[in-house]
Amino acid sequence: MQSTTCSYNPGPQDNRFIKPRLLALLLVAWLGLFAGINSIPLEDHEALVLQTAREMGINQEWVVPYFNGEPRMNKPPLNYWLTSVLSFLDPFSDDIEPWHGRAWPIFGGLLLLLFTAYIGNTMYGANVGIIAAALLLGTHGFTKFSHSARPDFLYSVLCVLQFFAWIIAWRAKDDFPAQRIYAGLGWMFAALATLSKGPQGPAVFLLGFLMFLLCSEERNRTLKILRPFSGLLVWSALCLPWWWLLQERVKIVGVNIGETQLSGSLLKTLSSWQEILSLYYVSRLLLLMLPASLLLPVVLYLNRKSLRRFDKSHRWLIFPIATILLVFTIAGHYRPHYMLPLLPLSALLLAAGVEGIPAGRIPDTLWRWLFMSGAASLAVFPVLLIGKQLYATGLLLALAGLFVTWLLKAELRTPFWRDHQSGARVLTCSLIAALLFAGFNAYSYRRSYAGNRDFSVSVGKMIKSSDVLVALGSFPPVLPYYARHKVVSASGVAELKSRLADKSDGQNFYLVVRQMDLANLKDIPTNTLLHNKDDKRSDKQMVLVQVL
Repeated sequence: MQSTTCSYNPGPQDNRFIKPRLLALLLVAWLGLFAGINSIPLEDHEALVLQTAREMGINQEWVVPYFNGEPRMNKPPLNYWLTSVLSFLDPFSDDIEPWHGRAWPIFGGLLLLLFTAYIGNTMYGANVGIIAAALLLGTHGFTKFSHSARPDFLYSVLCVLQFFAWIIAWRAKDDFPAQRIYAGLGWMFAALATLSKGPQGPAVFLLGFLMFLLCSEERNRTLKILRPFSGLLVWSALCLPWWWLLQERVKIVGVNIGETQLSGSLLKTLSSWQEILSLYYVSRLLLLMLPASLLLPVVLYLNRKSLRRFDKSHRWLIFPIATILLVFTIAGHYRPHYMLPLLPLSALLLAAGVEGIPAGRIPDTLWRWLFMSGAASLAVFPVLLIGKQLYATGLLLALAGLFVTWLLKAELRTPFWRDHQSGARVLTCSLIAALLFAGFNAYSYRRSYAGNRDFSVSVGKMIKSSDVLVALGSFPPVLPYYARHKVVSASGVAELKSRLADKSDGQNFYLVVRQMDLANLKDIPTNTLLHNKDDKRSDKQMVLVQVL
Protein backbone atom coordinates (compact mmCIF):
# COMPACT_ATOMS: atom_id res chain seq x y z
CA MET A 1 0.00 0.00 0.00
CA GLN A 2 1.42 3.36 -1.03
CA SER A 3 1.83 6.17 1.46
CA THR A 4 0.96 9.55 0.10
CA THR A 5 2.64 11.90 2.59
CA CYS A 6 3.88 11.92 6.12
CA SER A 7 1.09 11.58 8.61
CA TYR A 8 2.18 14.20 11.07
CA ASN A 9 2.73 17.37 9.06
CA PRO A 10 0.62 20.18 10.58
CA GLY A 11 1.41 22.68 7.82
CA PRO A 12 -1.17 23.42 5.11
CA GLN A 13 -0.21 22.39 1.58
CA ASP A 14 -0.98 25.83 0.11
CA ASN A 15 1.64 27.52 2.29
CA ARG A 16 4.75 25.94 0.78
CA PHE A 17 5.92 28.89 -1.27
CA ILE A 18 7.22 32.25 -0.14
CA LYS A 19 5.03 35.29 -0.68
CA PRO A 20 6.55 37.81 -3.13
CA ARG A 21 7.14 40.56 -0.58
CA LEU A 22 8.71 38.16 1.91
CA LEU A 23 10.88 36.79 -0.88
CA ALA A 24 11.95 40.34 -1.74
CA LEU A 25 12.80 40.98 1.92
CA LEU A 26 14.97 37.89 2.04
CA LEU A 27 16.73 38.73 -1.24
CA VAL A 28 17.47 42.35 -0.30
CA ALA A 29 18.92 41.36 3.08
CA TRP A 30 20.95 38.61 1.38
CA LEU A 31 22.39 41.12 -1.09
CA GLY A 32 24.00 42.88 1.85
CA LEU A 33 26.39 39.92 2.14
CA PHE A 34 28.16 41.17 -1.00
CA ALA A 35 29.49 44.16 0.94
CA GLY A 36 33.29 44.04 0.82
CA ILE A 37 33.35 40.86 -1.25
CA ASN A 38 36.50 41.97 -3.08
CA SER A 39 38.03 44.45 -0.62
CA ILE A 40 38.16 42.49 2.65
CA PRO A 41 41.71 41.05 3.08
CA LEU A 42 42.06 37.34 2.46
CA GLU A 43 42.69 34.97 5.32
CA ASP A 44 45.12 32.09 4.91
CA HIS A 45 42.58 29.38 3.98
CA GLU A 46 41.00 31.62 1.36
CA ALA A 47 44.39 32.28 -0.22
CA LEU A 48 44.94 28.53 -0.53
CA VAL A 49 41.78 28.21 -2.61
CA LEU A 50 42.45 31.24 -4.83
CA GLN A 51 46.12 30.53 -5.48
CA THR A 52 45.39 26.86 -6.22
CA ALA A 53 42.70 27.88 -8.72
CA ARG A 54 45.17 30.33 -10.31
CA GLU A 55 47.85 27.65 -10.69
CA MET A 56 45.31 25.20 -12.13
CA GLY A 57 44.53 27.73 -14.86
CA ILE A 58 48.19 28.59 -15.52
CA ASN A 59 49.25 24.94 -15.73
CA GLN A 60 46.00 23.75 -17.36
CA GLU A 61 46.04 20.98 -14.76
CA TRP A 62 42.47 20.36 -13.61
CA VAL A 63 42.93 17.03 -11.83
CA VAL A 64 45.83 17.48 -9.39
CA PRO A 65 45.57 20.69 -7.33
CA TYR A 66 48.80 22.66 -6.93
CA PHE A 67 49.70 25.41 -4.48
CA ASN A 68 52.95 27.35 -4.77
CA GLY A 69 54.20 24.83 -7.32
CA GLU A 70 53.63 21.79 -5.10
CA PRO A 71 50.76 19.25 -5.20
CA ARG A 72 48.06 20.12 -2.65
CA MET A 73 46.34 16.91 -1.62
CA ASN A 74 44.20 18.37 1.16
CA LYS A 75 40.82 18.93 -0.51
CA PRO A 76 38.94 17.74 -3.61
CA PRO A 77 38.86 20.27 -6.47
CA LEU A 78 35.25 21.51 -6.72
CA ASN A 79 35.95 24.91 -5.10
CA TYR A 80 38.98 25.41 -7.34
CA TRP A 81 36.93 24.58 -10.43
CA LEU A 82 34.09 26.90 -9.48
CA THR A 83 36.51 29.76 -8.72
CA SER A 84 38.15 29.26 -12.11
CA VAL A 85 34.76 29.32 -13.86
CA LEU A 86 33.89 32.74 -12.42
CA SER A 87 37.35 34.03 -13.31
CA PHE A 88 36.88 32.84 -16.89
CA LEU A 89 33.46 34.52 -17.11
CA ASP A 90 34.69 37.80 -15.60
CA PRO A 91 35.23 40.26 -18.50
CA PHE A 92 37.07 42.79 -16.32
CA SER A 93 39.93 40.65 -15.04
CA ASP A 94 42.13 37.91 -16.46
CA ASP A 95 43.31 36.82 -13.01
CA ILE A 96 41.73 35.16 -9.97
CA GLU A 97 40.12 37.86 -7.80
CA PRO A 98 38.91 37.39 -4.20
CA TRP A 99 35.26 37.69 -5.21
CA HIS A 100 35.62 34.79 -7.65
CA GLY A 101 36.05 32.46 -4.67
CA ARG A 102 33.70 34.23 -2.27
CA ALA A 103 30.69 34.51 -4.59
CA TRP A 104 29.97 30.77 -4.68
CA PRO A 105 29.37 30.37 -0.92
CA ILE A 106 27.13 33.45 -1.01
CA PHE A 107 25.08 32.04 -3.90
CA GLY A 108 24.97 28.69 -2.11
CA GLY A 109 23.69 30.54 0.95
CA LEU A 110 20.81 31.96 -1.08
CA LEU A 111 19.85 28.49 -2.26
CA LEU A 112 19.98 27.27 1.34
CA LEU A 113 17.77 30.16 2.50
CA LEU A 114 15.14 29.41 -0.15
CA PHE A 115 15.12 25.68 0.62
CA THR A 116 14.90 26.40 4.35
CA ALA A 117 11.91 28.67 3.79
CA TYR A 118 10.20 26.13 1.52
CA ILE A 119 10.81 23.17 3.83
CA GLY A 120 9.76 25.10 6.93
CA ASN A 121 6.56 26.39 5.37
CA THR A 122 5.75 22.90 4.09
CA MET A 123 6.40 21.07 7.34
CA TYR A 124 5.03 23.61 9.82
CA GLY A 125 2.99 26.16 7.88
CA ALA A 126 2.22 29.71 9.10
CA ASN A 127 5.38 31.10 7.47
CA VAL A 128 7.65 29.22 9.88
CA GLY A 129 9.98 28.68 6.93
CA ILE A 130 10.48 32.38 6.19
CA ILE A 131 11.10 33.07 9.90
CA ALA A 132 13.65 30.24 9.98
CA ALA A 133 15.35 31.58 6.84
CA ALA A 134 15.55 35.05 8.39
CA LEU A 135 16.91 33.61 11.64
CA LEU A 136 19.54 31.71 9.63
CA LEU A 137 20.52 34.75 7.57
CA GLY A 138 20.96 36.83 10.71
CA THR A 139 23.32 34.45 12.52
CA HIS A 140 27.00 35.14 13.10
CA GLY A 141 28.02 31.81 11.54
CA PHE A 142 26.04 32.32 8.33
CA THR A 143 27.24 35.86 7.61
CA LYS A 144 30.86 35.09 8.50
CA PHE A 145 31.42 31.81 6.67
CA SER A 146 29.23 32.52 3.64
CA HIS A 147 31.60 35.43 2.90
CA SER A 148 34.68 33.20 2.86
CA ALA A 149 36.28 31.48 -0.14
CA ARG A 150 37.26 28.48 1.99
CA PRO A 151 35.21 25.35 1.13
CA ASP A 152 33.54 24.85 4.53
CA PHE A 153 30.35 26.84 3.96
CA LEU A 154 29.60 25.56 0.46
CA TYR A 155 30.27 22.04 1.72
CA SER A 156 27.73 22.54 4.50
CA VAL A 157 25.17 23.96 2.07
CA LEU A 158 25.44 20.93 -0.22
CA CYS A 159 25.11 18.51 2.72
CA VAL A 160 21.96 20.24 3.99
CA LEU A 161 20.45 20.41 0.49
CA GLN A 162 21.08 16.67 0.22
CA PHE A 163 19.05 16.15 3.40
CA PHE A 164 16.28 18.56 2.34
CA ALA A 165 15.91 16.83 -1.04
CA TRP A 166 15.44 13.48 0.71
CA ILE A 167 12.87 15.04 3.06
CA ILE A 168 10.86 16.15 0.01
CA ALA A 169 11.21 12.64 -1.43
CA TRP A 170 9.94 11.23 1.88
CA ARG A 171 6.84 13.43 1.68
CA ALA A 172 6.13 12.57 -1.95
CA LYS A 173 3.96 9.68 -3.12
CA ASP A 174 5.82 6.43 -3.53
CA ASP A 175 6.97 5.61 -7.07
CA PHE A 176 5.85 9.00 -8.40
CA PRO A 177 8.24 11.08 -10.54
CA ALA A 178 8.63 13.74 -7.84
CA GLN A 179 9.97 11.15 -5.41
CA ARG A 180 12.46 9.80 -7.95
CA ILE A 181 13.63 13.30 -8.91
CA TYR A 182 14.24 14.48 -5.35
CA ALA A 183 15.87 11.22 -4.32
CA GLY A 184 18.26 11.65 -7.24
CA LEU A 185 18.83 15.31 -6.35
CA GLY A 186 19.81 14.25 -2.84
CA TRP A 187 22.48 11.94 -4.22
CA MET A 188 23.63 14.64 -6.67
CA PHE A 189 24.11 17.11 -3.79
CA ALA A 190 25.95 14.38 -1.85
CA ALA A 191 28.30 13.88 -4.81
CA LEU A 192 28.96 17.62 -5.16
CA ALA A 193 29.64 17.85 -1.42
CA THR A 194 32.10 14.96 -1.74
CA LEU A 195 33.90 16.81 -4.54
CA SER A 196 33.94 19.92 -2.38
CA LYS A 197 35.53 18.55 0.79
CA GLY A 198 35.01 14.81 1.11
CA PRO A 199 32.39 12.13 1.85
CA GLN A 200 32.28 12.55 5.65
CA GLY A 201 29.51 15.17 5.77
CA PRO A 202 27.19 13.45 3.26
CA ALA A 203 27.74 10.12 5.04
CA VAL A 204 26.79 11.56 8.44
CA PHE A 205 23.62 13.15 7.01
CA LEU A 206 22.76 9.84 5.33
CA LEU A 207 23.21 8.10 8.68
CA GLY A 208 20.98 10.64 10.45
CA PHE A 209 18.27 10.36 7.80
CA LEU A 210 18.42 6.56 7.93
CA MET A 211 18.02 6.63 11.71
CA PHE A 212 14.99 8.88 11.32
CA LEU A 213 13.37 6.55 8.76
CA LEU A 214 14.13 3.33 10.60
CA CYS A 215 12.76 4.70 13.88
CA SER A 216 9.50 5.86 12.29
CA GLU A 217 6.39 3.94 11.38
CA GLU A 218 7.30 4.30 7.68
CA ARG A 219 10.54 2.32 7.80
CA ASN A 220 9.22 0.04 5.06
CA ARG A 221 9.42 3.00 2.64
CA THR A 222 13.17 3.51 3.17
CA LEU A 223 14.34 1.97 -0.12
CA LYS A 224 11.70 3.79 -2.14
CA ILE A 225 12.60 7.13 -0.57
CA LEU A 226 16.40 6.86 -0.81
CA ARG A 227 16.65 4.67 -3.93
CA PRO A 228 20.22 3.71 -2.99
CA PHE A 229 21.03 1.69 -6.13
CA SER A 230 20.26 4.40 -8.67
CA GLY A 231 21.50 7.01 -6.18
CA LEU A 232 24.90 5.41 -5.85
CA LEU A 233 25.13 5.34 -9.64
CA VAL A 234 24.54 9.11 -9.68
CA TRP A 235 27.13 9.64 -6.94
CA SER A 236 29.68 7.41 -8.68
CA ALA A 237 29.18 9.03 -12.08
CA LEU A 238 30.01 12.44 -10.59
CA CYS A 239 32.83 11.51 -8.17
CA LEU A 240 34.72 8.51 -9.51
CA PRO A 241 36.02 9.96 -12.83
CA TRP A 242 38.06 12.58 -11.00
CA TRP A 243 39.27 10.04 -8.43
CA TRP A 244 40.43 7.61 -11.13
CA LEU A 245 42.22 10.37 -13.05
CA LEU A 246 43.84 11.53 -9.82
CA GLN A 247 45.16 8.03 -9.14
CA GLU A 248 46.87 8.00 -12.52
CA ARG A 249 48.30 11.52 -12.25
CA VAL A 250 49.77 11.13 -8.77
CA LYS A 251 51.80 8.15 -9.96
CA ILE A 252 53.57 10.53 -12.33
CA VAL A 253 53.91 13.26 -9.69
CA GLY A 254 55.18 10.78 -7.08
CA VAL A 255 52.69 11.59 -4.33
CA ASN A 256 51.39 8.90 -1.95
CA ILE A 257 47.67 9.62 -1.52
CA GLY A 258 47.58 7.35 1.52
CA GLU A 259 49.58 9.95 3.44
CA THR A 260 47.34 12.88 2.55
CA GLN A 261 43.98 14.23 3.81
CA LEU A 262 42.31 12.85 0.67
CA SER A 263 42.77 9.35 2.09
CA GLY A 264 40.86 10.28 5.25
CA SER A 265 43.93 10.63 7.45
CA LEU A 266 42.09 13.12 9.68
CA LEU A 267 39.69 10.35 10.71
CA LYS A 268 42.40 8.26 12.34
CA THR A 269 42.22 10.10 15.66
CA LEU A 270 39.48 9.97 18.27
CA SER A 271 38.57 12.46 20.98
CA SER A 272 39.67 12.02 24.56
CA TRP A 273 37.13 11.79 27.38
CA GLN A 274 38.04 15.33 28.44
CA GLU A 275 37.19 16.63 24.96
CA ILE A 276 33.92 14.70 24.82
CA LEU A 277 32.79 15.96 28.23
CA SER A 278 33.65 19.55 27.32
CA LEU A 279 30.57 19.67 25.03
CA TYR A 280 32.70 21.63 22.57
CA TYR A 281 30.30 21.38 19.64
CA VAL A 282 27.22 22.32 21.65
CA SER A 283 28.88 25.56 22.75
CA ARG A 284 30.22 26.26 19.24
CA LEU A 285 26.78 25.74 17.74
CA LEU A 286 25.31 28.27 20.17
CA LEU A 287 28.08 30.75 19.30
CA LEU A 288 27.54 30.31 15.56
CA MET A 289 23.79 30.81 16.09
CA LEU A 290 24.20 34.20 17.80
CA PRO A 291 22.10 36.30 18.23
CA ALA A 292 19.32 33.79 17.45
CA SER A 293 20.57 31.43 20.17
CA LEU A 294 19.72 34.12 22.75
CA LEU A 295 16.07 33.27 22.04
CA LEU A 296 16.55 29.68 23.17
CA PRO A 297 15.88 30.22 26.92
CA VAL A 298 12.84 32.40 26.10
CA VAL A 299 11.43 29.85 23.65
CA LEU A 300 11.99 26.95 26.05
CA TYR A 301 10.38 28.80 28.95
CA LEU A 302 7.33 30.04 27.04
CA ASN A 303 6.81 26.61 25.45
CA ARG A 304 7.49 24.67 28.65
CA LYS A 305 4.04 23.06 28.72
CA SER A 306 4.34 21.63 25.21
CA LEU A 307 7.82 20.28 26.04
CA ARG A 308 6.29 17.80 28.46
CA ARG A 309 5.17 15.71 25.52
CA PHE A 310 7.54 14.82 22.71
CA ASP A 311 6.36 16.37 19.46
CA LYS A 312 6.83 13.85 16.64
CA SER A 313 6.85 16.62 14.03
CA HIS A 314 10.38 17.60 15.16
CA ARG A 315 11.92 14.14 14.74
CA TRP A 316 13.09 14.81 11.17
CA LEU A 317 15.28 17.61 12.56
CA ILE A 318 16.33 16.08 15.87
CA PHE A 319 17.73 12.85 14.39
CA PRO A 320 20.33 14.45 12.06
CA ILE A 321 21.25 17.07 14.68
CA ALA A 322 21.88 14.39 17.32
CA THR A 323 23.77 12.20 14.84
CA ILE A 324 26.08 15.00 13.71
CA LEU A 325 26.77 16.15 17.27
CA LEU A 326 27.55 12.58 18.36
CA VAL A 327 29.78 11.67 15.40
CA PHE A 328 31.85 14.84 15.41
CA THR A 329 32.14 14.85 19.20
CA ILE A 330 33.67 11.36 19.14
CA ALA A 331 35.89 12.16 16.16
CA GLY A 332 39.01 14.25 16.66
CA HIS A 333 40.11 17.56 15.08
CA TYR A 334 37.61 19.88 16.75
CA ARG A 335 36.74 22.78 14.45
CA PRO A 336 33.85 25.25 14.95
CA HIS A 337 32.90 25.24 11.26
CA TYR A 338 31.95 21.56 11.52
CA MET A 339 28.68 22.79 13.05
CA LEU A 340 27.70 24.92 10.04
CA PRO A 341 25.35 22.22 8.64
CA LEU A 342 23.31 22.40 11.85
CA LEU A 343 22.51 26.12 11.49
CA PRO A 344 19.47 25.72 9.17
CA LEU A 345 18.14 22.73 11.14
CA SER A 346 18.47 24.62 14.42
CA ALA A 347 16.87 27.71 12.86
CA LEU A 348 13.85 25.62 11.81
CA LEU A 349 13.42 24.21 15.33
CA LEU A 350 13.78 27.67 16.83
CA ALA A 351 11.31 29.20 14.37
CA ALA A 352 8.75 26.49 15.15
CA GLY A 353 9.19 27.32 18.84
CA VAL A 354 8.75 31.04 18.19
CA GLU A 355 5.41 30.33 16.49
CA GLY A 356 4.31 28.58 19.67
CA ILE A 357 4.77 31.71 21.79
CA PRO A 358 1.41 33.33 22.56
CA ALA A 359 0.88 36.87 21.28
CA GLY A 360 1.41 39.70 23.70
CA ARG A 361 4.12 38.02 25.78
CA ILE A 362 6.66 40.61 24.58
CA PRO A 363 5.60 44.19 25.54
CA ASP A 364 4.80 46.49 22.60
CA THR A 365 6.94 49.25 24.07
CA LEU A 366 10.02 47.02 24.03
CA TRP A 367 9.19 45.91 20.51
CA ARG A 368 8.90 49.48 19.21
CA TRP A 369 12.20 50.40 20.84
CA LEU A 370 13.91 47.40 19.25
CA PHE A 371 12.53 48.17 15.81
CA MET A 372 13.40 51.87 15.82
CA SER A 373 16.87 51.39 17.27
CA GLY A 374 17.56 48.52 14.88
CA ALA A 375 16.41 50.47 11.83
CA ALA A 376 18.49 53.49 12.90
CA SER A 377 21.58 51.34 13.44
CA LEU A 378 21.49 50.29 9.78
CA ALA A 379 22.88 53.74 8.90
CA VAL A 380 26.01 53.31 11.05
CA PHE A 381 28.13 51.09 8.82
CA PRO A 382 27.22 52.84 5.52
CA VAL A 383 28.41 56.12 7.05
CA LEU A 384 31.62 54.52 8.35
CA LEU A 385 32.33 52.81 5.04
CA ILE A 386 31.77 55.97 3.02
CA GLY A 387 34.12 57.71 5.47
CA LYS A 388 36.76 55.12 4.49
CA GLN A 389 36.06 55.96 0.81
CA LEU A 390 34.43 52.57 0.21
CA TYR A 391 31.57 54.25 -1.62
CA ALA A 392 30.12 51.26 -3.48
CA THR A 393 30.06 49.08 -0.35
CA GLY A 394 28.53 51.84 1.77
CA LEU A 395 25.89 52.60 -0.87
CA LEU A 396 25.00 48.91 -1.18
CA LEU A 397 24.39 48.58 2.56
CA ALA A 398 22.50 51.89 2.74
CA LEU A 399 20.11 50.89 -0.06
CA ALA A 400 19.66 47.41 1.41
CA GLY A 401 18.81 48.92 4.80
CA LEU A 402 16.30 51.36 3.29
CA PHE A 403 14.52 48.70 1.24
CA VAL A 404 14.42 46.19 4.12
CA THR A 405 12.91 48.83 6.46
CA TRP A 406 10.34 49.88 3.85
CA LEU A 407 9.33 46.32 2.94
CA LEU A 408 9.13 45.30 6.59
CA LYS A 409 6.80 48.14 7.51
CA ALA A 410 4.53 47.26 4.59
CA GLU A 411 4.55 43.52 5.32
CA LEU A 412 3.92 43.81 9.06
CA ARG A 413 0.72 45.80 8.43
CA THR A 414 -0.91 42.73 6.84
CA PRO A 415 -3.55 40.94 8.99
CA PHE A 416 -1.54 37.69 9.10
CA TRP A 417 1.18 39.10 11.37
CA ARG A 418 -1.34 40.47 13.87
CA ASP A 419 -1.94 36.88 14.94
CA HIS A 420 1.78 35.98 14.74
CA GLN A 421 3.37 38.86 16.61
CA SER A 422 6.30 36.86 17.97
CA GLY A 423 7.20 35.66 14.49
CA ALA A 424 6.94 39.22 13.11
CA ARG A 425 9.37 40.53 15.69
CA VAL A 426 11.87 37.72 15.24
CA LEU A 427 11.67 38.18 11.46
CA THR A 428 12.38 41.90 11.79
CA CYS A 429 15.27 41.58 14.25
CA SER A 430 16.89 38.79 12.24
CA LEU A 431 16.91 40.74 8.96
CA ILE A 432 18.33 43.81 10.72
CA ALA A 433 20.99 41.63 12.37
CA ALA A 434 21.95 40.20 8.95
CA LEU A 435 22.66 43.68 7.56
CA LEU A 436 24.54 44.71 10.71
CA PHE A 437 26.75 41.63 10.49
CA ALA A 438 27.35 42.33 6.79
CA GLY A 439 28.36 45.90 7.63
CA PHE A 440 30.66 44.74 10.41
CA ASN A 441 32.36 42.24 8.07
CA ALA A 442 32.93 44.94 5.43
CA TYR A 443 34.17 47.57 7.89
CA SER A 444 36.11 45.52 10.43
CA TYR A 445 39.84 46.02 10.04
CA ARG A 446 41.52 42.61 10.20
CA ARG A 447 44.90 44.05 11.09
CA SER A 448 47.04 40.94 10.61
CA TYR A 449 45.31 39.98 7.35
CA ALA A 450 45.53 43.52 6.00
CA GLY A 451 49.19 43.74 7.00
CA ASN A 452 50.04 40.46 5.27
CA ARG A 453 48.13 41.58 2.18
CA ASP A 454 49.86 44.97 1.93
CA PHE A 455 53.28 43.45 2.60
CA SER A 456 52.75 40.73 -0.03
CA VAL A 457 51.47 43.19 -2.64
CA SER A 458 54.54 45.38 -2.06
CA VAL A 459 56.81 42.35 -2.44
CA GLY A 460 55.16 41.55 -5.77
CA LYS A 461 55.80 45.08 -7.00
CA MET A 462 59.51 44.95 -6.10
CA ILE A 463 60.50 41.65 -7.68
CA LYS A 464 60.40 40.38 -11.27
CA SER A 465 59.17 37.05 -12.57
CA SER A 466 62.77 35.86 -13.13
CA ASP A 467 63.84 36.66 -9.54
CA VAL A 468 64.05 34.07 -6.78
CA LEU A 469 61.89 34.62 -3.68
CA VAL A 470 62.83 32.49 -0.68
CA ALA A 471 61.12 32.36 2.73
CA LEU A 472 63.24 31.35 5.71
CA GLY A 473 60.91 29.05 7.63
CA SER A 474 57.14 29.39 7.35
CA PHE A 475 55.34 32.12 5.43
CA PRO A 476 51.68 33.22 5.21
CA PRO A 477 49.78 31.47 2.38
CA VAL A 478 48.63 34.88 1.11
CA LEU A 479 52.21 35.69 0.04
CA PRO A 480 52.23 33.65 -3.23
CA TYR A 481 48.75 34.93 -4.10
CA TYR A 482 49.24 38.66 -3.56
CA ALA A 483 52.90 38.71 -4.68
CA ARG A 484 51.99 36.65 -7.77
CA HIS A 485 55.26 34.80 -7.40
CA LYS A 486 56.37 31.36 -6.30
CA VAL A 487 57.89 31.27 -2.81
CA VAL A 488 60.71 28.77 -2.20
CA SER A 489 60.88 27.59 1.38
CA ALA A 490 64.19 27.13 3.23
CA SER A 491 63.93 25.35 6.58
CA GLY A 492 67.16 26.82 7.97
CA VAL A 493 70.25 28.90 7.25
CA ALA A 494 72.18 25.89 5.93
CA GLU A 495 69.52 25.19 3.30
CA LEU A 496 69.37 28.90 2.47
CA LYS A 497 73.13 28.98 1.81
CA SER A 498 72.77 25.90 -0.40
CA ARG A 499 70.13 27.66 -2.50
CA LEU A 500 72.30 30.76 -2.70
CA ALA A 501 75.13 28.68 -4.08
CA ASP A 502 72.86 27.37 -6.85
CA LYS A 503 71.59 30.75 -8.03
CA SER A 504 72.44 31.82 -11.56
CA ASP A 505 74.70 34.73 -12.39
CA GLY A 506 72.80 38.00 -12.61
CA GLN A 507 69.74 36.48 -10.93
CA ASN A 508 68.26 38.59 -8.13
CA PHE A 509 67.71 36.76 -4.83
CA TYR A 510 65.14 38.01 -2.32
CA LEU A 511 64.46 36.65 1.13
CA VAL A 512 61.38 36.89 3.37
CA VAL A 513 62.45 36.42 6.97
CA ARG A 514 61.16 37.11 10.46
CA GLN A 515 62.69 40.07 12.25
CA MET A 516 63.97 37.81 15.04
CA ASP A 517 65.81 35.60 12.50
CA LEU A 518 67.78 38.44 10.91
CA ALA A 519 70.59 37.90 13.40
CA ASN A 520 71.21 34.45 11.88
CA LEU A 521 72.14 36.10 8.56
CA LYS A 522 75.22 37.94 9.83
CA ASP A 523 77.59 36.26 7.38
CA ILE A 524 75.22 36.84 4.42
CA PRO A 525 75.36 40.34 2.88
CA THR A 526 71.80 41.69 2.67
CA ASN A 527 69.92 44.91 2.09
CA THR A 528 66.63 45.41 3.95
CA LEU A 529 63.90 46.62 1.60
CA LEU A 530 60.53 46.26 3.31
CA HIS A 531 58.88 45.66 6.71
CA ASN A 532 55.38 44.46 7.49
CA LYS A 533 54.53 47.57 9.49
CA ASP A 534 51.09 46.36 10.59
CA ASP A 535 52.52 43.46 12.60
CA LYS A 536 52.57 44.58 16.25
CA ARG A 537 54.92 41.75 17.23
CA SER A 538 58.17 43.36 16.13
CA ASP A 539 60.23 40.21 16.75
CA LYS A 540 57.99 38.15 14.42
CA GLN A 541 57.52 40.93 11.87
CA MET A 542 58.12 39.85 8.27
CA VAL A 543 60.98 41.57 6.48
CA LEU A 544 61.98 41.49 2.82
CA VAL A 545 65.73 41.63 2.20
CA GLN A 546 67.79 41.40 -0.97
CA VAL A 547 70.84 39.17 -0.87
CA LEU A 548 73.78 41.13 -2.33
